[in-house]
Amino acid sequence: MQLCFSGSWRFPFPHNVETMVEGVRRRLKRSVAEARSLRLRKVGDRAKRECDLFVGCFGPYAMQALAASVGYGATLCVAQGSGYYCGISCVSTVAPVVGAMGVGAASVVAGRFAEAYKLYPEHGPKAFLKSWKKADRTDILVDAFVGMVACKLLGGRFRTVMPSDVKFPGAFANKSIVVKGPKAGEYQRKENQLNFKQSGCHHCGTRFGRIIADHQPPNKQYTAMKKSAEAFENMSERFGAGRYFRAAWGFLIEESLPSQRLFPQCGGCSKIQANAVRNNKKILVMHWGGLRPFHVAAGVLVGARYHEDKNRR
Repeated sequence: MQLCFSGSWRFPFPHNVETMVEGVRRRLKRSVAEARSLRLRKVGDRAKRECDLFVGCFGPYAMQALAASVGYGATLCVAQGSGYYCGISCVSTVAPVVGAMGVGAASVVAGRFAEAYKLYPEHGPKAFLKSWKKADRTDILVDAFVGMVACKLLGGRFRTVMPSDVKFPGAFANKSIVVKGPKAGEYQRKENQLNFKQSGCHHCGTRFGRIIADHQPPNKQYTAMKKSAEAFENMSERFGAGRYFRAAWGFLIEESLPSQRLFPQCGGCSKIQANAVRNNKKILVMHWGGLRPFHVAAGVLVGARYHEDKNRR
């Protein structure tokens, strides 16, 4: 008997197997997606619980620290404005004393702000006045002491609370370069740009704007000082002073003249300085834009003292 197989004949199982495999594959994908979604929900729920716990533990401390920092910074601004209207700059003789008083007052106000935050749920808008009535002499002295010590430990200087005089090194005059001559070289300009990025303008503290290499003392003042010294030396020679006397006097004059240094400066302060030097005027510049760590951290530390006291109670 002869068996004939037609070319159109197919084994009946492969089609059903492919369908079954495809169905199993879809179900596996769906299961994996559901497992991932469930895992993500669990991870999200856990993260939410952790965040709630974190906010519950540190939220009140953060808000209290923020309130203390606001009070501290606002009082420093008032102290700087008072120095501006009284004509006291950071290079004045009384600047360290007045600046220390400003930092102490800012620390006391920061403590009152932190205390007011604790009293706000009970007393509402009158919490700040209530905090002053509740304060005693010990709290005020301790707040002032903590704030002043924290300011010094964090690199602050009391005299820098006062505004800057544009004819002298400013409140942020930390880094400078020795220069000889009225113009800065290429290397000195690059170093000055680096100092500007790190410390900002030495008068107003900003880190933005055009970078200027500021000569201190200014070129016009330095030239006038040199001419005065030379004129006195010529006058002594005219009146018959001895050679050794003139040499000794010239040495003293040369040593007494300050060496010029380059400080980083912004374009705005450079224009103000040019006007002050040209008209021989005293012009002060506020440095509210030059925020530094000690402007905030000292207030945070004062506020932390009241937060710890609250936990003990």
